[in-house]
Amino acid sequence: MRKVVFDLIDTNITKYIYVLQHDLMFVPGKVIEHTALVDAFDKYYDDNTLRLVGFGQHPNRKHFNKGNCENRTKLGMENPLKFLDTGGISIGNNTTNSTSEAIYLTHTKAWSDNNHFTTVAYYKDILNRFGPIPRPPESPMRKLVFRDCLRWGTHFYGKPNDGGFICHLDGRNATLGSKYNDCPDEYRDDRS
Repeated sequence: MRKVVFDLIDTNITKYIYVLQHDLMFVPGKVIEHTALVDAFDKYYDDNTLRLVGFGQHPNRKHFNKGNCENRTKLGMENPLKFLDTGGISIGNNTTNSTSEAIYLTHTKAWSDNNHFTTVAYYKDILNRFGPIPRPPESPMRKLVFRDCLRWGTHFYGKPNDGGFICHLDGRNATLGSKYNDCPDEYRDDRS
């Protein structure tokens, strides 16, 4: 990730990044309103309201119940955050009306590297905090979330009861149970 965000991406051209895990896939038929998601980041990123949007395997409430940032509610911040893209989309000289519907982003006191959407600046920030030692991000990020969940807690796409946007393909061993094998059989690699 360090090589990608510091050496390979031109931030004058690329502002956003999708981080996708090799064994997690987006579930076919689940709709993600990308235009509204980008517009939500444009509106809320700079004031630290919205910094990372994850896509859950399970209902968002699972992460919500692990510890809602109570200060968020006390500060009058919505949870879930409702965002409606009301702008048009410009393509060349043509402008079309937006067809996006409202999206909901549920703030949690969790951090996960499962499939997620954020800015390149976000990753530069956290990688600078980690220093030069290569390590998985989960442990240091969970510590950051524990100390300041308003800034570092993940928003999951959808309302608290939404979820199932991704599933785990798991190419290891189908006998590990549904926790690891929750994609339909036709999507899994069950080869021995």
